[in-house]
Amino acid sequence: MGIRKGGGKMVEEVRGYLSDMIDAIATKRYDDLQQITEFAPAAKALHISRIVRTLNYGGRLSETLIYKDNSIYPLHNKKYERENTSCSLTYEFYTDVDFETLTDEQEQLFEHITNLLAIICTCTLNIHVEKLIDHIDRDSGIPNSKGFRAFIEEVKENGVLSDYAVIRANIKGCNTLNTIFGYQATTEIIQRFARALNKTMYSDEICSRSGSDNFCLMVKKSHLKTHLKNFAKTPVNFYYGKEKTVYEIALRAGIVMLDDSTDDIDTILARAETCIDIAKRRADGDFVYYDLGTINREKQLTLLENGMPQALADGEFVVYFQPKVRVDTRTLVGAEALIRWKRDGEIISPADFIPIAERTGFIMKLDMFVLEHTCAMIKQWQESGKRTVPVSVNFSKIHLRFPHLAEKIMNVINRYGIEPHYLEVEFTETAYTDDFNAIKQAIIDLKSYGLMVSMDDFGTGYSSLALLKDLDFDILKLDKSLAGSDDDARGQVVLENILHMAQELSMTTVCEGVEDKNIVDNLRNMGCNIIQGYYFDKPLPESEFASRLESPIYENK
Repeated sequence: MGIRKGGGKMVEEVRGYLSDMIDAIATKRYDDLQQITEFAPAAKALHISRIVRTLNYGGRLSETLIYKDNSIYPLHNKKYERENTSCSLTYEFYTDVDFETLTDEQEQLFEHITNLLAIICTCTLNIHVEKLIDHIDRDSGIPNSKGFRAFIEEVKENGVLSDYAVIRANIKGCNTLNTIFGYQATTEIIQRFARALNKTMYSDEICSRSGSDNFCLMVKKSHLKTHLKNFAKTPVNFYYGKEKTVYEIALRAGIVMLDDSTDDIDTILARAETCIDIAKRRADGDFVYYDLGTINREKQLTLLENGMPQALADGEFVVYFQPKVRVDTRTLVGAEALIRWKRDGEIISPADFIPIAERTGFIMKLDMFVLEHTCAMIKQWQESGKRTVPVSVNFSKIHLRFPHLAEKIMNVINRYGIEPHYLEVEFTETAYTDDFNAIKQAIIDLKSYGLMVSMDDFGTGYSSLALLKDLDFDILKLDKSLAGSDDDARGQVVLENILHMAQELSMTTVCEGVEDKNIVDNLRNMGCNIIQGYYFDKPLPESEFASRLESPIYENK
C-alpha cells in the first residue's frame, strides 16, 4: 500500500502536521476537524478515507461523520476508544491501508492522531461535546429539537436554505400501539423507529425527535419523494415478550418547501405545524404541503366547524329527498333523506361539512335532526292524504360507540306516531368493517322493532362478500362504481353475480348515482330492483318532493 512507500519520510511528515495541529489547538477552540487546516494533510498522508465518531452517553449512541476524503477507497477500518468525563468516544478510521501490515511506528501514528482527536474533544472542545450531548435525544440517540435548530442555522449560514424542505411528522395510530402492546413496548418501538428513520437521512440532512412520536426533519427537495415513500411504511423489528415481532409504522406529515419568503425558523416550524394539524384532521391524505391556498381553505373549514352548532339552531340545515324509482315500472317507491346547509342563499357542499362533522362528532346531532325532520314530514304526508313511501336516513358509525341506538330511533318514531316500516336505517360499509360486533347487534335491535336496515356504498371496501353472509340487512345499496359501463366485461360479471346473490338472500337492491340510460337498462336486465340517481331525479326540497308523491310515475324515462 502507498503508506509503506517512504515510510520514514511519511512518518516525519505526519509528525510535523500533528505538531502544527497541537500548536493550533493550543491557541484556539475549534468546533470540528474541518476548521483545523493542518488536519487534512495529516489524514491524507495516513490514507484516511473517513473518520466516524460515535458518542456513547448513558448507553445512547450517536454517530457523526467527522472527516471524509472521497479520493481514497475505504478498504479497511479500525476502532480506537477514548473515555471522556461524561461519555465515551469511539473513533473508527476507514482507509485503504491494511492495519495488519502497519509498522509499530505507523500504528503509533494512528494512536497519536486518535489521542489528538480525544484531546480536541476533551480539553479544548469540552464545550462542543457537551453541546453534542445537549443536542441529542437521550431515548433514541438521534438529534433533538436543539440539534435541529443548530442544523437549520448552519444551512442558513451556508446560503442553501432554498434547497431544503422542512417536515413536521408524527406516527399514525400511536394510541393503537399503546392499546396493543402497552406503554413500555410502544416506547421501544418509537425509539427503534426513530433510529431507523434517522438512517434514511443523507449526510446533508437531519432527522430530529421533538418528543414522544413527533419528529422534525430537514431534507433536500431532490430527496423528498424518496423520504415520503419511506414515511408510508417502515417495518420495525422488536421483541414483544419473548416473540420477535414486526410492526409497520406510517407517518403523517406537514411539509414546507423553503424559499425566499422567510428564513425565520419559528415561522417555518409554525407553518409545518399548521400543515400537520391539517393532515391529522383530513381523511383523504397523510401529507399536506404549505401554501396559501391550503391555509385559506383550512381557515374556511374551521369557520364552518365553529359555525355548525349555531347554524343548526338557526335553521340553516335543511333536508332534501332524493327519489328511489322502481326500475321496471318507473314508479317512485322511496327516498333518501339528505342534509343540506343553506347559508346566505347558497348551498354549502356536504363534501365540505360532513367530514368535519364526522371528525368532531357533531354528525350525531345532524343525523338525529334528519331523523326528526323525516318523521315529521312522513306524518305530514299521511295527514294530508298523500301517498307515503319509505325514507332512508343515514347514521354515522360513530353512533355505534354508544348503546341503545335502536331505542333512540324508536323514541323519535313513536313521538310522531308513524309506523316503523316507513323508516329505513342506512349505514356505510365502513361501519360494518370497523366494528363488526357492534353493527351486528344494532341490526338485530333495529329489525326487532320492524325497522328496515340497508348497507350503503356496497362495493367500496374489501370485505363486502363476507358481510353479505354474516349480516341480516334488508336492502343492499350498490355504489355507482359497481355499475360501471356495459363494455366492462369483468365488471359486468361481478355486478350480475352480486345482484343474483342479493336476490337469493331476499334483499332488495338499489343502485345509486345512476345518470345514464344505458346503465339503467343494463341494471334492469340484470335484475336490479331500484335506481337512485340523477337519471330520474336530483335531491328535491320538501315541497318539490311532496308534489312528486302525487305524480309517482316517471314517464318518458
